[in-house]
Amino acid sequence: MVADASLLLLAPLSKTLTDKALASTVLRMQEKIRLFDQLREAMRIVQPDSPSGLNDEGDADIETIRSRVIAFRLSNEVEELSASAIVYKKMCQQIDKYWDKLFADPILVVTKTGTVTLQPQRTNNILEQFFRYLKRLDRKRSGNHSLTRTLTTMFAQTPLIKNLENPQNMEIILNGKATLAERFAEIDVDQVRKLFAEEQKVTKKYPKRMAEVFKITHLPKQLTMNSPKKASCA
Repeated sequence: MVADASLLLLAPLSKTLTDKALASTVLRMQEKIRLFDQLREAMRIVQPDSPSGLNDEGDADIETIRSRVIAFRLSNEVEELSASAIVYKKMCQQIDKYWDKLFADPILVVTKTGTVTLQPQRTNNILEQFFRYLKRLDRKRSGNHSLTRTLTTMFAQTPLIKNLENPQNMEIILNGKATLAERFAEIDVDQVRKLFAEEQKVTKKYPKRMAEVFKITHLPKQLTMNSPKKASCA
């Protein structure tokens, strides 16, 4: 009986392994994964085995990345696949469309201490890392999993608190004071209360078209009259 039960359990697995349509789908998926890994390696996007996970900064050498992506985009394999399959054609179209943004030239900024070279970010990885940082902090503080209410009610400038970790920024904020407490003591409390009151008004706003609904006379009574009556039990 035990052997018969085992055979019954293996029957669905056997059908799956011998399913030709499924096997063909798996092969196509493996092909796409292989090509995607090549593109990810060329662009030095976060690698699956990176110890930093999603916080991996990738490769900062834009010229090396550009040469690798050119080699990938113009490879015989990619050209042949894009000519025969719509998914690969769309991939190439996306690469071509955003090429200038992917490999934008560095920006030279002249400062009092000299010229600084800034390389435009190819992805929004920095903002995503910062968002995950905010989520961790809020979950540790409140224990809540959802952050929707927190994000919609916080001041727009709240994320700027991260800049307090920057010594140069702190020097500007302190403006000669020794501590933040001394600097905060100079803040006008009436101005803070006014700002809080304005923010409270923003969070309590309702959609504009709701104003038309609120103008309806005896709205609760009309809703009651128009609602379907419950069938009486015999």
